[in-house]
Amino acid sequence: MCESSFGVIYLWKDVYGTEFTRSGNFLVLRYKSPDNDFTSYAFPFGDPDDDAALKALLLELKNEADASCFPLCIGPMVKEDMERLERIFPGKFEFTPFRDQADYIYSRDKLADLPGRKLHGKRNHISNFKKDGDWSYEAVTDENIGECLEIDRSWLEAKNSNGSAVNEAVIEEQSAVHYALKNMKELGLTGGLLRKSGRAVAFAIGEPLTDEVYCVHIEKALSSVDGAYPVINQEFARNACAGYKYINREDDNGDEGLRRAKLSYYPEIILDKYYAVLKN
Repeated sequence: MCESSFGVIYLWKDVYGTEFTRSGNFLVLRYKSPDNDFTSYAFPFGDPDDDAALKALLLELKNEADASCFPLCIGPMVKEDMERLERIFPGKFEFTPFRDQADYIYSRDKLADLPGRKLHGKRNHISNFKKDGDWSYEAVTDENIGECLEIDRSWLEAKNSNGSAVNEAVIEEQSAVHYALKNMKELGLTGGLLRKSGRAVAFAIGEPLTDEVYCVHIEKALSSVDGAYPVINQEFARNACAGYKYINREDDNGDEGLRRAKLSYYPEIILDKYYAVLKN
């Protein structure tokens, strides 16, 4: 899942109040709400076979949660984590699926080539964008990061243009975008920038998640430029994601428009995630 990547952990650290520590052979992440009225933990990263050590660690986390008068909450986690937790503490946790955080995972080749009748509309948008030949794709570098920030600013202005207040999730995302663009080298991120008639109109940023999976953290385009979104999606898959089998494009955060857009590319996997709360 995308939460396993260092990029996600770092880029969203201010939003989730992320703290970390090492306990034996496990890495533990703790998340705190902005007003410190709730604490939760990621499913510990570490030895996948040492259930005894994991059980001892989880009991320590329970004691910490009890001392803070919070229920022990762990997540997000995938199905295998949930099954392991149930095996270690049978019947002790209540599990809740969280569809808004499910990851959309695609075949890299399909995103790069868009084959078949179902993706015919995407190919048409891309053809219209590219038909005059006046477009280009390049890597994000120190020289063009400013243009990416300008795209992000214009994207936010478009969100504000209808007069309604921008929701909290959009504001939080702006912080992550700026962290990514200003710390790309240090975080080991790669990016791609799309131009139309010389103008920067879209960019994407991500990082390898495993030897087979590339994770796309950010994708922004000017909504006024028809085809910019499908073209940056395709070109980023062809270039930055070359050599990987799958592309994880992360979740939709419950945004219905974003959900429709991600489903329209027909993911190979919708990776369900769960939260676990210790029963009283």
